[in-house]
Amino acid sequence: MTRRSPSGEYEFRLRYPSAQEVFLVGDFEPSREAQVPMARSPEGEWTCRLNLRDGIYHFKYWVDGKWCLDEDQRANPAASFLSSALVVHNQANSSACYVG
Repeated sequence: MTRRSPSGEYEFRLRYPSAQEVFLVGDFEPSREAQVPMARSPEGEWTCRLNLRDGIYHFKYWVDGKWCLDEDQRANPAASFLSSALVVHNQANSSACYVG
């Protein structure tokens, strides 16, 4: 799940209580793929926040050595070939649009 926080950051959430390590992986930086470590809550929800400029961002999660998509929060072999997308447009006046 992805949402814009009141402070303007974009929060990425993944509920995966059995995971030991989770990274958000995506094209958040123009020159390279970013791997952002996520923090685990006591309830097993993994989160991280990013400041994003207007644009289209493709991302997925790396969960204990396996890919996981945002809308299908389970490890999935097909996720190696797919990604989720987020459209950030006119940050000052609107929220993000989740593409899927």
